[in-house]
Amino acid sequence: MATGFALTVADGMAEWRLLGTEAGRRLVATAATGGVRLVLYGRLTYREDLRAALGADALPADQTPQYTSTPDNGGDAALALAAYLRWDVDGLTRLEGDFALAVVDQDRGRVLATRDPMGGYPLYWTWRGDTFALATALRPLDDLLGAAAPDIGFLGEIQMMPFFEIDHLEETALTGINRLLPGTHLEAEIVRPEPRITRFWSWPDRMDDGATGTLDIAAERYGELLDAAVAQRLRGTVGAHLSGGMDSTSVALLAQRHLSAENRPLHALTMVYERLFGLASEAPYVLAVQGRTGLVSHHVAGDDVLDFDHFAGDLDHDEPYPGFFRVPSAKCMADAALNVGADTVMTGLGADELAADMPHYLADELARGRLATAWLEAARWAKASSRSPWNTFRPFALDPLMPVWLRPGLRALFTAGYAPLNRRNGWTIPPWVQRDFARQGALRDRVLGSWRRATRSADTVVLSYALEALATTAGDWVRATLAAPRGLHITHPFRDPRLIAHALASRVRLRPVPGEQKAILGRAMRDVLPEAIVRRRDKGNFNAVYYKGLTRNRPTLNRLVDRAEDLGEWLFDRALLKDCILQASLGTDSVQRTHGINNSLAILYWLDRLPRWRATPLTASSLGATSPADRVQA
Repeated sequence: MATGFALTVADGMAEWRLLGTEAGRRLVATAATGGVRLVLYGRLTYREDLRAALGADALPADQTPQYTSTPDNGGDAALALAAYLRWDVDGLTRLEGDFALAVVDQDRGRVLATRDPMGGYPLYWTWRGDTFALATALRPLDDLLGAAAPDIGFLGEIQMMPFFEIDHLEETALTGINRLLPGTHLEAEIVRPEPRITRFWSWPDRMDDGATGTLDIAAERYGELLDAAVAQRLRGTVGAHLSGGMDSTSVALLAQRHLSAENRPLHALTMVYERLFGLASEAPYVLAVQGRTGLVSHHVAGDDVLDFDHFAGDLDHDEPYPGFFRVPSAKCMADAALNVGADTVMTGLGADELAADMPHYLADELARGRLATAWLEAARWAKASSRSPWNTFRPFALDPLMPVWLRPGLRALFTAGYAPLNRRNGWTIPPWVQRDFARQGALRDRVLGSWRRATRSADTVVLSYALEALATTAGDWVRATLAAPRGLHITHPFRDPRLIAHALASRVRLRPVPGEQKAILGRAMRDVLPEAIVRRRDKGNFNAVYYKGLTRNRPTLNRLVDRAEDLGEWLFDRALLKDCILQASLGTDSVQRTHGINNSLAILYWLDRLPRWRATPLTASSLGATSPADRVQA
């Protein structure tokens, strides 16, 4: 469902619309003063810091926020507007939180739009002749363009993508509609609305200069920043995912500490498994934190919530998404949060990108000609994980330095990026992909570009991997598609930019520790987490959820493939795709190989639902239309 806001600028007029039902509009706030109106979708954080910088008299009395979910949420739009009035465009870049916003400034005859650096909420735009439009959903822009054609390049990117978010792509699923990337802002004139895009956020430039010293010193600061990030997000009735892992448990227990001091409960939401292999063993870790003051536990039965279960349903959504196969569990958790009356849900997502300890520095040592050092370090890591040194040295030292064109393997080099069924990997084009799609969608170039960015986008391999991880995890499809339309705000404290700035600097300047699970987080949280969680070395995996779901839903998936006509048939060899689905359901495929199947099915589902998505009436209400001339006459 389209939720948030839309803005159309044509013939010198700017027209606002609010999208979605009343529930979804709880995350939209507006503020206006004089000839300036600002609409914000999402939430701000560190508001007290911004208020202090603005001063006591910064907020004009006529700023009346609308559609608030909690008594203080609507003040976000007024605060953002005050920052714009004080510091112009720079005021928008000072804002922190999970948000997308737009401003119409009649006095200056311009439109501005921006997103936070981790892409809290989506924002799209299109421009044709003298008409410019932006929206937090694709549907209003698609209506404006008159049913835009699917973008083959974007579908090619989705097909070759691992389990990433999609907000690092300027393309969208529909030709002629662009995505405003996280950490950028857009400016256009109202009279001649030609958009100009400027990037205001660079992670290397934002690294914390104070992140030096020992790992313990860095961990202490990391803990302080994580605690602050959690505290900033405690809005309304709060829930938290609690899986028994270090990441989600850290967030939940920090939230519980703050809320219990205010006599407010934390609703801990846990998907529990009694039978599924690899997940039933998580129960003791969840039980280790239950019974704490103010922590109210809610268990959601997960054994029968399997991947792909929703493919027989009617979920309409803006764009295909690589993680689409996992929607059933995400929707189940969102339902549980709404059932307990939560306004906010916190997760442990975001720690893996910079806190997970992997020895990418081995490649940097080898690049500097320090072969012996790289090998000895590989042996040290291998000993900690009971592996051979070669099994560490090859993926972390050799592979990142190989020529980019060689990454898919020698055989794929001579077959335009393809490989035989039993020799394919995550870097080869899946065999069911039609040659015309592979060529027009530039699939080989796209997957090699991903590898190039991960290993060569910065001065070191360590920094390259970290920056690519940040880019490809910005945004949140689940938040925008499943939660926000129902008025639920999902937030990830580990993706707080202040914390990331410190964690990124620590990752670059300090070496990870073999044998410790996320050493910087574990040391930061050792006085918060139970000892059993700090010391655990592995985490339950969701392979059983995936393979059982694929097996149970294979008839539904086959029918989806059979329905693919025209574009779907041009994209994929349907018989071969169904055969590969069968082979994967038998558990014979590696996780890397299943990405291609997941992505193809996500594309086909989206194409199958596209006519219905367009036919569903758009729920919207007008905020009115204004022009610079109106302001002058007033």
